[in-house]
Amino acid sequence: MNPQETQQVAARDEKWVPSAERVKISSTNIRLETTVPQKEETFQVVIDIIKNSTCFKAFTISADVPEIFMQQFWYTIKKVQDTDSYEFLLANKKCIVNAEVFRKILNICPRVEGVDFTDVPDDDTALTFLIDLGYKGPLNRHTNMFVDHMHQPWRTLAAIINKCLSGKTASNDKLRKSRINILWGMFNGENVDYPELIWEDLAY
Repeated sequence: MNPQETQQVAARDEKWVPSAERVKISSTNIRLETTVPQKEETFQVVIDIIKNSTCFKAFTISADVPEIFMQQFWYTIKKVQDTDSYEFLLANKKCIVNAEVFRKILNICPRVEGVDFTDVPDDDTALTFLIDLGYKGPLNRHTNMFVDHMHQPWRTLAAIINKCLSGKTASNDKLRKSRINILWGMFNGENVDYPELIWEDLAY
């Protein structure tokens, strides 16, 4: 790109999102690497579990996106009134995203035509599920759970769900209810509406 083109791009970007309004964008989640053999047996088991779920693409999908588009996304995004959708601009074109868009991106649909997705468990059933996995310590509501208190391989699976579908993680990480439901669906091999759960997590 010659100096004139560089100047034109900079002017365009400034028009889309003023420099003073831009946010710091850094890498805060990971894309699961499934092609490289893993030495740690637990990790390999977890990869196999994820591969067998309809949610697999959410852990591996990636795209090279110019930073100005990410800036414009955060600068312009707003909730569409009286809906569960959000609208934003990309290259000054209006876009709308919701759970249905996620479903199309991830190509997730009910396994049997005409049969709805499996309902996710209620709070009490989710707690029982975590305890049955061998959760260590008291657990009277899901907001009290810690990933590090889970037994393997479920601790690794829960950590990967956090790392791939959210931001940075720490030793005291917890699972939101939507992510517990993702774990439940993978463990039981249920046809869960994963895009709806990921959308719920993102909107939160």
